[in-house]
Amino acid sequence: MEIRRCTEADIPAVQEAFATVYPRSDYLQDRAHFDWQFRDHPLNRDGSYTLFVARDGDAVRGFYGYVPAGLIHDGEPMTACEPTRWWVAEGAGFHGLALFERVTAPFDYRLFYRCSEHSRPLFDRLGMPRFLLPRLIGVIDTVAAESLFPGARPTALTPPEAGDPSRGRSTTAPSREGLSFGQWPAIRTHLRLDNDYLRWRYVDIPGTDYRFLTCNGAAPGEGAVYRVEQILGHPYSVLRLQEWTFGPERGRDALACLLTEAARLRVVLIDFFCLADPLIAWFRKQGFGLQTDPALSPITWWFRPLHPAPRPAMETVIDGPGLRHSGETAFGSWYLTGGNGDMDRAAP
Repeated sequence: MEIRRCTEADIPAVQEAFATVYPRSDYLQDRAHFDWQFRDHPLNRDGSYTLFVARDGDAVRGFYGYVPAGLIHDGEPMTACEPTRWWVAEGAGFHGLALFERVTAPFDYRLFYRCSEHSRPLFDRLGMPRFLLPRLIGVIDTVAAESLFPGARPTALTPPEAGDPSRGRSTTAPSREGLSFGQWPAIRTHLRLDNDYLRWRYVDIPGTDYRFLTCNGAAPGEGAVYRVEQILGHPYSVLRLQEWTFGPERGRDALACLLTEAARLRVVLIDFFCLADPLIAWFRKQGFGLQTDPALSPITWWFRPLHPAPRPAMETVIDGPGLRHSGETAFGSWYLTGGNGDMDRAAP
């Protein structure tokens, strides 16, 4: 069995394996999406594919891909990766561990999202911290929400006091400065959300429609990214926040702007997967709740199609220096969001 970096010649066999392993994810057969995810990242400077394959002759017996990430930890740049698309054929489990080590070993930190029942035992055996990424939910249309999610008892989200929606502006491109956390000094660890990364992640990705939110009077680095997602088979949508760096003052204007946009598009709720405690506290003051709140727990996070029962929130693992077997679960000073875990999603 040979384990090596994916080359141009491997791609047809890898995509054939993708079709078997992920039969409902048609976009993985799109070569443009494959190149975007595994080659075109701005930190992947040598242009090789960030996916390793285990080959036995002409057959692909396993693969493991990753996305490089620029991580800032206490002001210092760190290398990081976000592994994605890990599979080995039956009987080739040992090579799955070899793939894991080839992908993850060169990096200071490894960030895993949406852990599967197959990867979870390995993470636990290695002593990696594992937890659920908190999900903030703000319900706008309570009548529709109670109809769509039986058992939910939400309170309606209202426009923030002193929020001016006219200050906000939705665009299709990030600002030159990108996003940063000058308004949130308690956030000590985050991805580097510069213009190059934001363009790759939210503009260049094939088949999607993300929007960037800015506000008049905002400081450099303040902003947000979101998308509006139709609930399949229903006349309603959800607004999914992917990034948010607005400080408390401009944040009220930005939220007021989003609520105006939501009313126009028949948005039932706004949600935001976010790890950072300071942002969670601010959104809760604006009337958002958490998925764990009993009144909101029946609200699923899967809308294409609408899943009949709530699914677990995004399970996350952080691996880095000193973390294994440490029992560490307090990552409230980290900024990780659904924008990271949503890396492999495309519009239907």
